[in-house]
Amino acid sequence: MPLDTGRLTETEHSVETAELVTTPEDLTPTLASGANLGQALRAVREFKGLTLEDVAEATRVRRAYLDAIETTRLEALPSRPFTIGYIRAYANELGLDAEAAVARFRAEQPDPDSALREPVGVQSGRDPRLALQAGRAQRRAGFAARDGAPALRPKPAVDKRPQ
Repeated sequence: MPLDTGRLTETEHSVETAELVTTPEDLTPTLASGANLGQALRAVREFKGLTLEDVAEATRVRRAYLDAIETTRLEALPSRPFTIGYIRAYANELGLDAEAAVARFRAEQPDPDSALREPVGVQSGRDPRLALQAGRAQRRAGFAARDGAPALRPKPAVDKRPQ
């Protein structure tokens, strides 16, 4: 009785099993891999042995933004045009078709009519420095009026050209 090594012998091969052989190209993840674009990009990145830090350094896109793309957390990303640019840069770095990646993002996240959000870190409202400047000008005018002095007026220009 022959020793069972778990391998198929030549007599057990058939034409049907030859069709099931996969090549390394079949195992390579693509943009179609994963349930969404973020999962596909993560699969390709991990297949290539890259970390988020590697991709962030190469693309000059913040690691937090790349992570948000992979996990489809759109609220953590800046406005849509920036996000599309980040996806394009990410796909290019991984050697993928950037336009196909953007097309998949647009298909999965159709939101072209929403208002643009401000970039992360920018506060809405007036610049507080302008309020300080306006307050100083008002105080100067108030002190001048209180002291009986005329309101601040610009000095007349003096012509210093030779005559």
